[in-house]
Amino acid sequence: MGLSTDGMAITPFLHSWAYTQTADQKACQYQAFWKGKKTDVCADTSFEAQRLAAHYFRCKKAHEVTVVLVAKQGQQVTTVLD
Repeated sequence: MGLSTDGMAITPFLHSWAYTQTADQKACQYQAFWKGKKTDVCADTSFEAQRLAAHYFRCKKAHEVTVVLVAKQGQQVTTVLD
């Protein structure tokens, strides 16, 4: 069993517990994508979200995980592509 940067347990079996327990304490909410899989992660930074998602996906290369900001301090964020 791995530990997040907060010292919380992270496994796919504890996904709902580990990723939503600190949702009120974290500043941002991200969606993470890797090889057709998707998950929601709450973290203070995109780097932290990427590392947590890589651990959840059991991905050995964290740089392969893409994270997108969804909400910041409870406010929805809209991404515009030019």
